[in-house]
This record gives sequence, structure tokens and C-alpha cells, in this order.
Amino acid sequence: MPDMLRLDVYATLLAAAIGSACVAHLRAPIPGQGIGGKCLPILPPAVERALHEHEPTFEFWTPTEGPCSAVRYGVTGDFNSDGRVDVALNGHTSRDALILIVLSRPAGYEVDIFRQAELVHPDGSTENWAEYTLGSVKPGTYQPTCDGVNDKLHLRADAFWIDIEGKSSSIVYYDDGRFRSFPYGTC
Repeated sequence: MPDMLRLDVYATLLAAAIGSACVAHLRAPIPGQGIGGKCLPILPPAVERALHEHEPTFEFWTPTEGPCSAVRYGVTGDFNSDGRVDVALNGHTSRDALILIVLSRPAGYEVDIFRQAELVHPDGSTENWAEYTLGSVKPGTYQPTCDGVNDKLHLRADAFWIDIEGKSSSIVYYDDGRFRSFPYGTC
């Protein structure tokens, strides 16, 4: 079996590496550590390998505020309900802004591109998703905070939200073999 981690094993390993106080709730931003002036995430080795094989130049946005103990550009959960760690990441390569999902599969981890945009557009404007924050969403029922919207989302598995600095937010969830987005706030 590939070296994929169950969520409880990942939490135990992180607690040993960075202290149990930093791993109070696993389905939260990915813990990070400061190295060379950057806040780098602590990812399971199999997740790191899959990420490096798919996007070798992927980097996280440099945080402008907050402690390095939690990387706001990544979140863990069990998005596909297989009992293994899945990871959503927000960052960039030299060409593109990306939100990637590293999803556990029977044969190992696969990297899916959830959202992608060129960093520099033909008109010279730039794309900067550093203002996008990722967070965890537990199974349950969710209704948008928008006036007049009565749709509800019933989650049976972990999901994550994307918040764009209070301007809007959506819940990203895995359903029927693909990721979908549900508008949640400031519609």
C-alpha cells in the first residue's frame, strides 16, 4: 500500500514534530515553520512528492500577517471520505496562480487543479490570490448568508472554504468524483 496517512496518524506525527498545542484541531490550516524568511507548510511526505511531481515550482503565497504556526494557504481534511489525508493548497508557479487539491486515491496521491489563472494577463494586470484564505468545513448542513437564497448544502464529508478577504466565500466539496463550489457568503 502506498505511504498515505490516515488523519489520526498525521495528527500524531505533527504533534511530535511541532508540539501538541499546534495540532489542537487537524482540520484547520496546515501547520508551518519559518525557514529562510518564508513560512513553509509541514506536509505528509507522500503529499509533498505528489505535489512536486505535478507542479515542481509550486510555492505558497508569502503571508503578510499572522503567525507561521498555521499556513492560511492550505488546509487538510478527508474530502473524499476514504479515511486518508487530503490537502487543498493556494499558491503559484512562475506563470500561474493555483488552487490545488492533493487527493488520496487507491494507487497514491493525485493533484487536481481546482482554480488556475495566469499571473500576468495580456493587458499587463496581475493576478494575486494571496488574499484568498482557505479554511476547513466539517460535515453538516450549510445555508448561504445571502438574502433571499434558500439553497442548502448537505455535506457528508470534510470540505474547505475559500474566502476572498471578506468580499465573498464559497465552500468547495467533493461530490460524484469531482470538486464543486457552493456560494456561501457575501453573494
